[in-house]
Amino acid sequence: MSLAVLVWFALPIGIYTIIFELKSKKKYNALFEDFYQKTINSNKLSQKEKHSHMLQLLRSNGYEVLEESKERVVGEKKILSLGWIIFSIGFVYVGVVFYLLYFYFIQKPHRLVYEV
Repeated sequence: MSLAVLVWFALPIGIYTIIFELKSKKKYNALFEDFYQKTINSNKLSQKEKHSHMLQLLRSNGYEVLEESKERVVGEKKILSLGWIIFSIGFVYVGVVFYLLYFYFIQKPHRLVYEV
């Protein structure tokens, strides 16, 4: 009985969490974009310092730096979705296995590219 209740509540909670994550992702990206704009438009920083700031931003937020040149910094990070895990629990745990397989083998990482 408790498994059935969990399944019924996991689907709507998962959907709500996914919607919340999508809204949060916009705010998350806006923070990075704001930092980038402030760094690039700063007259007090040299080109090397701007490059260093962007690298530090990516590394401090868990991004793997894939490409680093004088003009460009590229970082990637896979972001696990709690909403999709909760939603997949609604399919009696089989969905969790499918989501984790998708996460590790199919999902493309979140990529940030900055021209310095």
